[in-house]
Amino acid sequence: MRCIAPISARISVVAAFLLLLFVGVQKFVWAVEAPKNNSCVTCHMDIWEETKDSIHSSEGITCNNCHGGDPAKKEKELAKAPATGYIGIPDKKQIVNMCGTCHANVEVMNFYGIRTDQLARYKTSMHGKKLLIDGDTHVAACADCHGYHNILGIGDPQSSVYPTNVPKTCNKCHGNEKLMGRYHLPSDIFKQYENSAHGVALLVKNDLSSANCVSCHGSHGAMPPGVKEVSDTCGKCHINEKKFFLTSEHAKLAEGSKFSECISCHGFHGIQHPTIQLFSTACSKCHNVKSLAAQRALSMQ
Repeated sequence: MRCIAPISARISVVAAFLLLLFVGVQKFVWAVEAPKNNSCVTCHMDIWEETKDSIHSSEGITCNNCHGGDPAKKEKELAKAPATGYIGIPDKKQIVNMCGTCHANVEVMNFYGIRTDQLARYKTSMHGKKLLIDGDTHVAACADCHGYHNILGIGDPQSSVYPTNVPKTCNKCHGNEKLMGRYHLPSDIFKQYENSAHGVALLVKNDLSSANCVSCHGSHGAMPPGVKEVSDTCGKCHINEKKFFLTSEHAKLAEGSKFSECISCHGFHGIQHPTIQLFSTACSKCHNVKSLAAQRALSMQ
């Protein structure tokens, strides 16, 4: 028994040392020094403070990569001369295409293992079509979701697109009653979601496997799933339920777009854990309470 205390003490010391080492390494990784002889940083040190901990700064991507200009020139007129490609604050269309110059480049992104179809997907999305075709600047573009100067990696819990943060990020626009009124869309989706089975699992229990907005709608290619796509969307996670449904009588109706699989009974943003009471509430939406189908449901209940 005498050796237990010394061993325990040694383990504690080693653990403490490893913790300090880990923290030290993290500080070393995150503490990106301001680039020297960079006129952008010299004048805009406040912006550098926002940017220095970003995923871009850690990879040596600085101001001129997005805003243009020549940071090697000290004189403002020369640093922002037309020949330097200086664009100042980019508009939303410029932001989308600018992000795409790197993120749609296989050769650039291959090293990081990052997908390069984000721009192509965005162009197919409702956001992308509204912006790039209709010129509607009220819709979301890259920076609205990922941020501007302080962009963090998607695996960082502080990132605006980390799974637990996605619902609140989407809600910045989709919870804006005035903005949603322009498109005749509801603005209470987040309130419904946070009290749903999916929302509680993600936001309360921190279950990262639970469905969030992008799980169903997509991220860069965000679109509302149609009647025929709903089953495939839900079926990505609920595999067995999808299999059982395909053998049911309702499957034929779903194929003819007369019945919306999954959401007709369970709802969508506010989905709750199913209970036995679902037989008396969901079935009566379509079946007359005196019909044979409704009676069969009640007998099951």
